[in-house]
Parts: sequence; structure tokens; C-alpha cells
Amino acid sequence: MLSPEHSKSVRAAIELMYVWDNCPEGCPDRLIECFRTHVEGHPSGDPVVGATELIMGLVTLNGSLLVLRKLETGARPWQTLICLADEYAGD
Repeated sequence: MLSPEHSKSVRAAIELMYVWDNCPEGCPDRLIECFRTHVEGHPSGDPVVGATELIMGLVTLNGSLLVLRKLETGARPWQTLICLADEYAGD
């Protein structure tokens, strides 16, 4: 089970990704504002701590999504990662 602090960082990551999913392309203002809220508005007052916690929340969220994909499709996490790497490979 995640600690309350870690759970909070994952919830922040979920909020950021929710905003990303609902942000029209070419209009990132809400996404940037959400990011700033979590980074600059971190309770510690330190944006580096806020950014680090948000990054760790995003890593946990991504890992959870890889596990869900495995449960739904049978694709192992490394298989999904290879597909994504191919998708984003440079020309």
C-alpha cells in the first residue's frame, strides 16, 4: 500500500493526465496551469520537491497502466514499452 504522501503524488499525476486528456490540441493553458499548481504550489514551498513528487507520481501511474494493460490484453510491460519506443523512434 502506498504512503499518504505517495498516494497524493499519484492523485496529482492522475489530475494532470486528466487535464491533458481533456485539453484541446494547441491550447495547453489548462495543462500548464495544472502543472504549475502541483509544482509551484507544493506544500513544501519548494518547486523542485513539487516537480520530483509529480514525476514520481507519473512513474507510479504509468507502471499501474502497464499492469492494467497486461491484465486486459496479456501484453507484458516490456512489450508495451517496445511498441511505444518504436512509435516514438526518430526518423
